[in-house]
Amino acid sequence: DIEMTSLAVLVDGSACAWGSFAEAKREGPGKEKEVLSRVIQSIVAFSNVHLSLAQSNQLLLYAYANGIRKKLLYDSTRSDNPDSSACIIEGIRSALRQNSLSGDGRKCGVLAGTLATALCQIRKAFTGGSTKGEETISGQKGRIVIISLLPDFGSQHSLLMNLFFSAHKHDISMDVVSLGGSSALLQQAADITAGVFEAIERVEDIPRVLMTRCLPVSIRNSTSLSTVDYRAACVCHETLVSIGYTCSVCLAVLCTIKLTCPSCSAQFTMKKIGPARKRKRQTEVGAVSSPKI
Repeated sequence: DIEMTSLAVLVDGSACAWGSFAEAKREGPGKEKEVLSRVIQSIVAFSNVHLSLAQSNQLLLYAYANGIRKKLLYDSTRSDNPDSSACIIEGIRSALRQNSLSGDGRKCGVLAGTLATALCQIRKAFTGGSTKGEETISGQKGRIVIISLLPDFGSQHSLLMNLFFSAHKHDISMDVVSLGGSSALLQQAADITAGVFEAIERVEDIPRVLMTRCLPVSIRNSTSLSTVDYRAACVCHETLVSIGYTCSVCLAVLCTIKLTCPSCSAQFTMKKIGPARKRKRQTEVGAVSSPKI
């Protein structure tokens, strides 16, 4: 039996990342639009399959990037349009247009805020709008599928790790389909929440991976990651480090000692550590110290 499921699909909304991906995967000059259309059609097909598995299934489609006014692109429980495919296509295209007009050219994803919103929406569906955990709807499961084009997330490492553990606490699994190469942080997300991680090289593999790896656990092919890189990324250079320093205020990871935290701008003072000074022995007034031999 396939249980009722709330699925949140988080799509990278960076227009620069989509453009670079289309240019790298195109089959010939001027065929970038075909690459984008195939990716969007794969997302539409996967979303429709999820909705068709159970009449009560909920689909939430988000786009995460700067400059997007409304990151929730589609909610199947609130939409008045019965054509979910048209809503999804128009939502993704609108998000990409808004991001391209914002002039955002970042090379790091901004996932934390959108992921937090998706977790809250799924928890709301869990409890039926109640804040009491014991009133959770029986048989309902929550899942998140992240379709990423940017493998790095810069200073959001600590925020995202907190969200991953929060999802694990509430039994919300995260599946990751990475189109921009391997991502250590997203591998950790899948491993912590008992999800799957797939780095895709060919555009034609996207539908197969979505249908066979990101469907409900009861009908998908489930395999666990053999090795997961749990090194943290420093906020200074956004590189993975095995040994580093941690900010005592925001818990950001630093690769070298700094007087100012790059993440929260906290100021630190460095104390010189040297040999301990010998303290003079105090004697009572009028007492004569014994001569040294």
